[in-house]
Amino acid sequence: MSKNLLMIGQFYYPSNTTGAHRPAKMAKYLPKFGWTPVMLTADWTPENSWGCFDPQLVNRDPSETVRVPFRFSTGKGWRAALRRLQFKITPLHYTRLFHREMLERARRLARERKFDAIWATNPSDVSLRVADAVSREFGIPWVADFRDLPDEAPVYPAWYRRWRVHLEVASCRSASALVTVSQPLAAKLAERHAAPVHVVFNGFDPDDFPCAEPARGEHFDIVYCGTIYAGRDPAMLFDALDLALARDAGALARLRVHFYGITPEQLSTFLRGRRCTGMAEALGRKPFREVIRAEQQAAALLLLSHAEHAGIMTAKIFEYLGARRPVLSVPGDNNVTDALLRATRAGVAAHTKEEAAKVLLDWYAEWEKTGTVAYDGLPAEIAQYTREGAAQKTAAILDAIAGGSRGSRCLAP
Repeated sequence: MSKNLLMIGQFYYPSNTTGAHRPAKMAKYLPKFGWTPVMLTADWTPENSWGCFDPQLVNRDPSETVRVPFRFSTGKGWRAALRRLQFKITPLHYTRLFHREMLERARRLARERKFDAIWATNPSDVSLRVADAVSREFGIPWVADFRDLPDEAPVYPAWYRRWRVHLEVASCRSASALVTVSQPLAAKLAERHAAPVHVVFNGFDPDDFPCAEPARGEHFDIVYCGTIYAGRDPAMLFDALDLALARDAGALARLRVHFYGITPEQLSTFLRGRRCTGMAEALGRKPFREVIRAEQQAAALLLLSHAEHAGIMTAKIFEYLGARRPVLSVPGDNNVTDALLRATRAGVAAHTKEEAAKVLLDWYAEWEKTGTVAYDGLPAEIAQYTREGAAQKTAAILDAIAGGSRGSRCLAP
């Protein structure tokens, strides 16, 4: 008999943010493993979604969805300007009104129907705070899901990271279990929480990746999808390109690097004064399906890893597995990303600009000779990282906490 699950997360379709895909895919596949979800989320519109609204994701909710208005001022005046500045400095900020309305709606849902468990996901602490309050009031066990950790996000100010860790610890005292996306992050959570911590990787949904051959155009196209900032930037790639061009100006004449998800202004910061400036272009945010198509048709895919932060596994690497094109990871992290690429043979990690330049030159020569770069990914290994598999692991955790009393510890991490 199916059990009822209240899912809470600020980000969800039609927001095309990385944090929206994890709950959406959970909601799609959890019913297969005995859980019927109701999703509580923000009401995302073109006006309040910071350019992340994707019309192609409208009405693609895989579950019953309850939406709460999310107000973001786009008007004029000092209040609107202050609000925009606030979101720029702390982009996961939410208003007290939004928190109150999310909590009121969650309480109403808990009164109207019997939920066997709650699953609340970061980013944005509002989901954890609402789950904590509803769990205590109605005696419903809950799982705190962390796609990343607040103290592993160098893009935010140090004081903001400390504050968010404080909120995390305070909110999760009532949680029956915690989940994150890699073993190093799980070890970090285990140091500050009493509840068991489990690893449920991100993944890819094969349904999003129809069979497609890479494009055989006039350019050797490298595609990157995602954000860039200090700690996750393309500097080593550009160093490698400059090195190759210094040795032979025509060596990579038809190579182009396409950055999806960032603006030309953001990219120009990393290109200033470089030989390879004309090889790179920023294409801004694009609809999800368009990005998937670009990944599948690329000669190769670029992954920017986090060498200085052990355990960070961006969701993008799993999406790349679904695209089935060779991945170049720079710089290598000597950790979880390198290990995944080795196990799946989906790509290579370069730890120096010299290593990256060699990979690029070898792939480019292969492309000039054959029209493509061979993909050596191992299907059996890659099949372990689907969204359906992640939902199955999550269902097992939910079964364990729902089968015992509130605060159950019946499933070992």
